[in-house]
Amino acid sequence: MRIIFVLMLVSVIVGCGSGADSVKPTPLTPIQTSAVDVSSAWTRSVPYSVPDHFAAIKPALTDHMIYLADPDGRITALSSDKDEIVWRRRMKARITGGLKYGAGMLLAGTTSGEVLALQASDGALLWRRQVSSEVLSSPAIAGGIVVVRALDDTVFGLDAHSGEQRWVYKRNTPPLSLHGASMPVISGDKAIIGLADGALVALGLYDGQLIWETQIAEPKGRSELEHLVDIDADPVVVDGTVYTVTYQGHAAAVDIQTGRQLWSRNFSAYEDLKAAGDDLFVVDDKGNIWALDRATGATLWKQDKLTYRRISAPAIIDGYLVVGDFEGYVHWLDIASGFIVGRYRVGDEGVTVSPFSDGTHVYVLTDDGKLVALQVSKR
Repeated sequence: MRIIFVLMLVSVIVGCGSGADSVKPTPLTPIQTSAVDVSSAWTRSVPYSVPDHFAAIKPALTDHMIYLADPDGRITALSSDKDEIVWRRRMKARITGGLKYGAGMLLAGTTSGEVLALQASDGALLWRRQVSSEVLSSPAIAGGIVVVRALDDTVFGLDAHSGEQRWVYKRNTPPLSLHGASMPVISGDKAIIGLADGALVALGLYDGQLIWETQIAEPKGRSELEHLVDIDADPVVVDGTVYTVTYQGHAAAVDIQTGRQLWSRNFSAYEDLKAAGDDLFVVDDKGNIWALDRATGATLWKQDKLTYRRISAPAIIDGYLVVGDFEGYVHWLDIASGFIVGRYRVGDEGVTVSPFSDGTHVYVLTDDGKLVALQVSKR
């Protein structure tokens, strides 16, 4: 049976242990040069909570609509431009994975191993399909296929219209894993999946056949903790190259056609990556933010003033890198230098979900269900 080391990892990564060896969040220091002005446009309480740092349900944003899901099964559609609830549904399920929008549908996964497909316009249930185990990551959809990674690293291809199983890819899983899972990423006719044993695979979108496999990290050390090399960050595909990172392993660039590694460097991370221009942005397991050269993996800059603050995955918004932290602060970083050039506190609770934007507002969802729309202007 697969064992999930949730509490132990939270104490190590978050720094909530006791004693002399426990790590403490880095205190915030004043910003030397502020480049943005931030104010709140509106705030709304929504049904939302975060069971743990590894299991936050991501919102979906499209066509002036924000879709939110709560672990208790509540799904809400909110008009982003009018700040109005359009519809709300209560599903008889514990939601753990999602949300993902595509082809007019919303997709979510549940703790009991179901995949739910809802009509985005009104929340009507289109279908539900049982898979092998809990679904923690967002499903992916393209070409009429929904690709789902279950927690036991079995990958399913489902018909987007009916939910019928089209194919399945099974893999032996390691006995230990972080309580998280990366989302499948679809590029052309391939589904790219990062797995709990540190492998990255490409599967045929329409038949689930293995196209290539490359081992990004190998388990090392003697202890069970040292053997954790999960790929929990969603892979990023840019210009025919897949970028990925493992916990306690490596960050790497992989050719999407052949699976050949183009570069690899020691790294440990579980938050999602972001790419912009020639740069790749990674938050490591201590909360350092790195900018890497996409072509070589070389370090461009490192920001260490937010370590152990449980910062979110980064978002790239209007030319800045934006992250939230455990005290409800949102930080703006200059994308070229890594300097912190803006800060705004949205509340007392943490921000685990990456901020997101529709081009008009920056939206921040706190861990206790406060959705804040921010107006941001450059100085």
